[in-house]
Amino acid sequence: MSKKSSPALVRCRRILNERIRPQVIANVADLEVSAAAPHFEPVTFAEAKRFVYEPFVLGSAIAPAWHTRWFVLRGHIPKNWDIDVATTTIAVHLDLGFIGNYDGFQVEAMLYRDGHAVQAIQPDRRRYVLEIVTSGEDIELFLEVATTPMVSNISHGKEVSGPVITPYADPATSPIAPLYRLSVAQIERRLISMEKFALVFETVLDLTSDLATTDPMCATSVRVLEDAIASIDIAHIAPHAQGATEILETLLCLQNGDVAHQIVATGHAHLDTAWLWPLRETRRKAARTFVNAVGMARRHPDHVFSASQAQHYEWVRLDHPEMFRQIQRLVTDGQWSPVGGMWVEADLNLSGGESLCRQFLHGQRFFEQWFGMRSDVAFLPDDFGYPAALPQIVSQSACSYFFTQKMSWNETNVFPHHLFWWEGLDGSKVLTHFSPIDTYNAINSPSQLRFAARNYLDHAISETSLSCFGHGDGGGGPTDEMVQRTQLLADVSGVPRVRFGSPSDFFAEVHEASGDIAPTWVGEMYLEKHRGTLTSQVKTKQASQDAERALREAEIWSVSAGDSGTDLTEHWQNLLTQQFHDILPGSSITWVHQDAERILSGVISGARLISASALKTKNEIFSLSVVNASSFDHCGVVVSDLPAGLAGLSTTDDLVVYQDEQVSTVQRLSSGRIAFMCSVPALSVVSVHIDKGVAAPPENAVTATQDDTGTLVANGRIAAHITPDGNIDSLIEESTHREVVARGTEMNSLVLRSDQPGEYDAWDIDEPDTRGTGDIIEDWSVELIDEGPLVATLRRTNAVGPSHFSHDIWVCAGESTVNNELHVLWNHDETRLQVHVPLDIHAGVATCGTQFGHIERPRHANTSWDAAKFEVCAHRYVHVGEPSFGAALMSAGPHGFDVRGTSLAMSLLRSPRFPDPVADRGEQTLHWSIWINAGEAFSAGLEAQAHRLTDPVYTLQGEAHISACLTHDLNGVVIEAIKHAQDGSGDIVVRLWESSGDRVSGELRMTQNSGVWSDATTVHASNILEDQLEAISLLNGSMMLTMRPFEIRTLRFKR
Repeated sequence: MSKKSSPALVRCRRILNERIRPQVIANVADLEVSAAAPHFEPVTFAEAKRFVYEPFVLGSAIAPAWHTRWFVLRGHIPKNWDIDVATTTIAVHLDLGFIGNYDGFQVEAMLYRDGHAVQAIQPDRRRYVLEIVTSGEDIELFLEVATTPMVSNISHGKEVSGPVITPYADPATSPIAPLYRLSVAQIERRLISMEKFALVFETVLDLTSDLATTDPMCATSVRVLEDAIASIDIAHIAPHAQGATEILETLLCLQNGDVAHQIVATGHAHLDTAWLWPLRETRRKAARTFVNAVGMARRHPDHVFSASQAQHYEWVRLDHPEMFRQIQRLVTDGQWSPVGGMWVEADLNLSGGESLCRQFLHGQRFFEQWFGMRSDVAFLPDDFGYPAALPQIVSQSACSYFFTQKMSWNETNVFPHHLFWWEGLDGSKVLTHFSPIDTYNAINSPSQLRFAARNYLDHAISETSLSCFGHGDGGGGPTDEMVQRTQLLADVSGVPRVRFGSPSDFFAEVHEASGDIAPTWVGEMYLEKHRGTLTSQVKTKQASQDAERALREAEIWSVSAGDSGTDLTEHWQNLLTQQFHDILPGSSITWVHQDAERILSGVISGARLISASALKTKNEIFSLSVVNASSFDHCGVVVSDLPAGLAGLSTTDDLVVYQDEQVSTVQRLSSGRIAFMCSVPALSVVSVHIDKGVAAPPENAVTATQDDTGTLVANGRIAAHITPDGNIDSLIEESTHREVVARGTEMNSLVLRSDQPGEYDAWDIDEPDTRGTGDIIEDWSVELIDEGPLVATLRRTNAVGPSHFSHDIWVCAGESTVNNELHVLWNHDETRLQVHVPLDIHAGVATCGTQFGHIERPRHANTSWDAAKFEVCAHRYVHVGEPSFGAALMSAGPHGFDVRGTSLAMSLLRSPRFPDPVADRGEQTLHWSIWINAGEAFSAGLEAQAHRLTDPVYTLQGEAHISACLTHDLNGVVIEAIKHAQDGSGDIVVRLWESSGDRVSGELRMTQNSGVWSDATTVHASNILEDQLEAISLLNGSMMLTMRPFEIRTLRFKR
């Protein structure tokens, strides 16, 4: 008979739930409840004290979704209660209408006593123990209730069938009917002996249920449970509770032998900075979680709590300064471990490389400022994949170790290690651990701990693993029962040994014991799950990319213009918060993404104001300033508005552009804008003058010729034949006469695919939905709207079902690129939009851009590991090449790509229905390019071309001149950042990285005429945290550098 159906165990569980637990309560006294009116916005305790409170009848509804309501609870401890701290506890018991026992996903509250926040009230934390109380004492408590709705397929206790379309994702659509009912408000006298009996009984029962019936200990455990039951009077257990507990403890006193798996248990409360709730609620969730942990530390001095995300600490510091001071003391005492070193647990796939650096810069600086320490553990338990650049970033941010468990979510392959060295793009290594308990929300039950030992793959290397236990995702943290259970199971036969400790304690131990023999995993850790997050909520993703670009430019132009350094801290921290791993991936409710796009818009506008101030254009009405913030020179077409002085000019007047001594033609575009040729050095701003006149067309001018077969667009470098339907059926590189389009196919087609994952709508793309060709959009209306000589543009339009498309395809003079801009009014449901690029290029791998470099991914399915990579993340480009020829599909920001077979495909849009039922619907604009290279890709300028999309040149009205403050001859090296040091010293920090995977040496020169370096005296090597390291030799404003493949190099210029 299965142990799960064992009558003995079924009986034991019923006795636990129906007999033992109810008899923990010896006496009950009601509380008098009064309530203020509900408020939509949160209200502070200071404000709440001034409210008018009216009597509240238990069982009444609290408030509609997303509201706050304050209550006052009054009562007294009956004089006839026998209160003995050795045998009883006095607790306030509150039930807010909880559904189930998991914290963080529904109604919750903060309890205040004597003006101080003392504990959260949550589904698995319904009681607050009054630690110092006497008979007859009066009690007054304030309760702040947040009616967070359940945004899931369980809608307030009722299972929802079919696709989940929640009305609670947005306050504007949330029902106004009140949610939840305050049903219990009472004071209880609880028997300590009964509480312990219940806990020990449950622990032994869980252990027994996990044992195989063939295990000799199983029969022993069942007998012990039955003996304990036999020793009690079921109707009056309390007098027998201690004796029954001692019977059970005879089993728990059986210890392991010399060899047993060991678990370091750290209390934790994974708290999503936003997800099924907005930032506004997370701010309060952080306080509830931290107050719980502070109380736990007081009651259990051996327990260690670990929490990441500096943003959460900052919220608590501002809102609850006394609580924050308690946390500081606990950090000093070793009971609280700030971990992670990041501002938030950011999404790693989609955040730019510099943003990841700033996560650590701002996070570690916060920890250092307020706790006097830096975290040595990068802590990211719930991210959706781990890029190959991360080990170098982590190791340059004072972190020696890396922790996660998310790889246990792989759908196809089991990751082969739990303890190993992770080696990144440049060869940097960090000691890495995946918790074999396969969750960051453990409860440390015997069955969970035994699973961790069975699941652990590296017993030959180390016998120690880490368990993060406590309610998580929505916060909450460990309960007393979890901590007490961990204490009970310290050393029990058949269960791994378990002890409290911090992640740092764990890593230090395993590093010393096993660091020399741990295996190495090289390259990215691709998560075989949640591939749809590379595409969902494209506006949030684009806003994040635009904010990254705007902040980078604000820093560069401020330094280049000689400004003293405008403080961008608030803007950076706002961006970093919005790159949290459920915001940037697009897996949150409507409200979260509305907030994100609003906040990021503020970052962008603020950064652009700073750039504009630094650039200081003169009001020359016939001039334009051409801005190139890229690390690469621009020599080619620029598209701009007309100078203000020519706004009233006739559209038939010819125009020319003057740059220095050069005069060239200006093309008027159908959009009303103009195009002209311009040369702009990297990191520079030049001015041009536009006036009436005529000039010869440029070399490699673009022409467009139409006939019945379509349109031939050619510029001497490429010739693209575009069909009457707007697809490309031929694309030839002119110097080699090489055809790029695979025979019998058409390039640049837009494809609709069914997108109905088996679970996790916003997160997942399922492999069956990637098969076949999909539904190619046909029957376009095509029009030639610009005919050259600088730009030739075709526009095709279409309406398919509920969606409307306008797609511009253009080629510029002298360039080997087909450019694309797609405007969509997107109203499809559960559909994915892709662009397909079939290529006549034979290559077994695709080169995919990533943060600070690139990686290769297979284009075949030889192994299950290869086959699982059917949608992968790439930044800037995916390139497919033979040794002397290739092509790339490029994008302005990271996207999901399918690189298998003979085609490249990029996902443009999705339309999931949960948790945001209107995700991506509405007007969208997307950009991509198809680039052809003759010769080796990086020598031909792959990275430079990609940066024309990520850091495009643009124009400003008026005249400005800024020369690059740094130049270099290090081929393939990108200047990622030029900024004022974060410490406000006035020093300048420069970050570079090698992009091609080659070792390169050369000279980095400080441009003296820029005025930036007039008081720069020395330069030092630095790191992501901007520490001053060894001095670098500086001669006449120049230094020689050698950079390893994909190396990130940070320099600090002393001023």
